[in-house]
Amino acid sequence: MRLVLTCAFTAVAAVAQVSEWARSIDRAAAADRRGNYREAVEAYESALRLTAAFHSSDRRVPMTMNRLAMTYDELGRYSDAIALYRRATAWVEQHYGKHTDEYAALINNIASVYLELGQPAKAEPLIREVLAIDRELLDPGDARLGKATSLMADVLIRRAQYAAAEQLLAQVIPLFERRSDSRRDLGISLNNLAVVRRYQNRSAESCALMERAVAVIEADSGPTHPALARVLNNLASTYADLGLREKADAAFRRSLDIAVAGFGEEHSQYGIMLHNYAGFLRDTGRKSEAKKLEAHSKEVLRDGARRNGAGMTVDVSAFRDR
Repeated sequence: MRLVLTCAFTAVAAVAQVSEWARSIDRAAAADRRGNYREAVEAYESALRLTAAFHSSDRRVPMTMNRLAMTYDELGRYSDAIALYRRATAWVEQHYGKHTDEYAALINNIASVYLELGQPAKAEPLIREVLAIDRELLDPGDARLGKATSLMADVLIRRAQYAAAEQLLAQVIPLFERRSDSRRDLGISLNNLAVVRRYQNRSAESCALMERAVAVIEADSGPTHPALARVLNNLASTYADLGLREKADAAFRRSLDIAVAGFGEEHSQYGIMLHNYAGFLRDTGRKSEAKKLEAHSKEVLRDGARRNGAGMTVDVSAFRDR
């Protein structure tokens, strides 16, 4: 779960540049909400260029870096996202120090990318640092603390510490249920609890939780938003566990259609979803189709790793929705 930085507008740049920056940010944010990440990237990149005219201590600078990095993350440009998050983190540390909401939000987002890459060992110390800062600075009911706690639960899931992950999710799900501004976070946390149930061999409960997660995200973001893709892919796997082959096939196909439209066929998440669908096809005797998808999945993941540079390979077995 990524965090958006807020900022108090401080030093003054030329009025025209500030107005143009604000228009770019508004255009990018609107595209981001729709799940049109390519359009959002262009607008955020324009906004970041405009911050060159701002005062060196203006909080709009790291805020813009953070939002652009978040969108790079959504598009699978993980090395670009981490590099920009680190630029913003260095800026915040220099101007305001580590013991701040901004610093915690940025390292939270870096940890989120590492989890996306299936590298929980790199993510965990960052998340623990976030939690230490947030527990001191924030109210227990603050959504930012809830997001960091949910991210820690994700680490525990990847370490097969399901009971501990369940305890954390039991804390954050009621928090998100009470907040109208955290519906997508609620859906993601429900999905993660469903993953726990699946690995506990409680497939019927897992299925119910994932169906609820899909309904929550759909109601918040619409039926084609990219945020649905991974949850639907997980739901499809759970349907398969229950022997509901037609439902599983339909959910796999829908997840892939949404992923292609929102992320593109080059995205590593699409490669992972192809891998999961191929496994389903192989298990149901459709070996010829499975073989083609397995080859395509490997190609997508290999190309994505190459684009993201050394150390950025995605661990398929570690995939979870954030």
